[in-house]
Amino acid sequence: MYYGSNAWPPSHLATSVNNTRGLLDRVAAGESLTITVEGRAVAVLQPVGRRPRWLARDEFVRRVVGRQADAALSAELRVLMADTTDDIPAP
Repeated sequence: MYYGSNAWPPSHLATSVNNTRGLLDRVAAGESLTITVEGRAVAVLQPVGRRPRWLARDEFVRRVVGRQADAALSAELRVLMADTTDDIPAP
């Protein structure tokens, strides 16, 4: 396995598979790394962005409105909501 920055070809390569802490330190410092196997990119290790703990209503609506379930799924879910598991005995 090889680890390198997202630039192609990789500008910094390390062939050590056991350098997990070093790789995580680089990512924590803001670097994104492309992980390759036999020269083929298989994953990107990148810093996690800070996510807000809460969203104002307007921001929530802005993010969700364009991602509504399609009509067929909504109808199917309405039919399924009537079903319950009340008839299944508790263990």
